[in-house]
Amino acid sequence: MKKFLPLFVILLLWGLTCAKNPSGPESIQPDAWYLDKQGPVPLYYSREKIVVKIHTDINHFYKTNRYFDVTKTPEPAPNGFYLIYLVPGTNVKWLLSQLNKDPRVEIANPVFIESNSLECIPNNRVSVKFKEEVSRNTIDSLNNLNLVSIVDSFGFGLNWYELRVTKQTGKSLLEITNIYEQSPYTEWAIFDCLIEIEPWPLQALKKE
Repeated sequence: MKKFLPLFVILLLWGLTCAKNPSGPESIQPDAWYLDKQGPVPLYYSREKIVVKIHTDINHFYKTNRYFDVTKTPEPAPNGFYLIYLVPGTNVKWLLSQLNKDPRVEIANPVFIESNSLECIPNNRVSVKFKEEVSRNTIDSLNNLNLVSIVDSFGFGLNWYELRVTKQTGKSLLEITNIYEQSPYTEWAIFDCLIEIEPWPLQALKKE
């Protein structure tokens, strides 16, 4: 049985990244950039699937879009999202821009591909670690400016929050992530991205 783990947990434990080119050659143009404080990191999109959160019946929505592969079935993903399979040759960037204009769609994201073919499946949340000296009033003001809201916090006094991006935010998940990552008030920011992995066999765990 496969498990979903948050991206930042994967990064901490194994040093994996969704920022490597799955096709190999470094010359292939990245689809987007994560603006890490240490320098821009290239990101690559799956050409086979995207992930969406919608306000309508998933079956009707899926069957009526000519860019969705109706030979496959949409799959539920965490936090109310669905994995959508695409017709081969679909322009993923263009399709995402069109879907995010659709009133039935709350948010549409690419699925990021890691070099070992692991899929990073984003949702509508960004994990942000603010600097220790940054006050809650400053955090709230920054969130109000960017039209995002706090949905969770991690530990007392850590200044580590999970923010929600919505259609009303007016920016993509990655755009908001980059805004907070580049902010002088933060230590880091990363979009909430789940990675589907095979669990370690019990026998392997016992040997370690």
